[in-house]
Amino acid sequence: MMAVIDHSRTYTRRSLRNIPHRRRLRDIRRCLIANGLPARGVDKYVDFGCSTGFLTRYVHQLVAPRRTFGLDRNAASLARACEQGSGFEYHCFDLNLRGALPEGCRGAGLVTCFETLEHVGHLENAIDTIHDCLAIDGVGLLTVPIECGWRGAAKYLVKRVVFGDSLDELSSDPDTQSAYRNSVLLGRRLGHFRRKKNSWSTHFGFDYRDLEDLLLQRRIPFHAYSALTTRFIVLTG
Repeated sequence: MMAVIDHSRTYTRRSLRNIPHRRRLRDIRRCLIANGLPARGVDKYVDFGCSTGFLTRYVHQLVAPRRTFGLDRNAASLARACEQGSGFEYHCFDLNLRGALPEGCRGAGLVTCFETLEHVGHLENAIDTIHDCLAIDGVGLLTVPIECGWRGAAKYLVKRVVFGDSLDELSSDPDTQSAYRNSVLLGRRLGHFRRKKNSWSTHFGFDYRDLEDLLLQRRIPFHAYSALTTRFIVLTG
């Protein structure tokens, strides 16, 4: 069983590294309100990549749905989420796979996926699954990190110089690491630095432009905007 990864700490603990996460809470609330939630009411809410349920509970409190589902591939994190006694319906689910959704998840008025897609190896499967879950008149909210452009360049420098984060997950080859650094600083595409595998621990190599290109290819209606170091992508059913 995978170890519990408690992402709630990045939203509750004050530190330089957690500033984007703490800011994201406010931005999520603003986004939901701007898109008519919770004013119009939500019958069913599904959160993909719910981890221990911190953001699931946060959104649930804002929109007050009748049913709330939390889906994650980490069974240990789901067990921790269940300990909160919220009455939510938690299920083990891997976004990399085009498997059947847990019963009751389809037709959701609100679907969220916060800071998860950058860790998924098969974005096509993940996007198709998320969209399949959405009701015709539903709203989907995806958030992913910005690793390109001036925001990405600033993050790269902080991660590498201040925190000493390694690029070894991308490649241990110095020439490849140098090419990646130059691509970040020059605003070039980054996705090709990632090889095919099921999951990624770091954000290095993720490019939200690849995700938005995929949505366009799938003809999934969306609009997107940037807030600090987070890309907000809003889907419509």
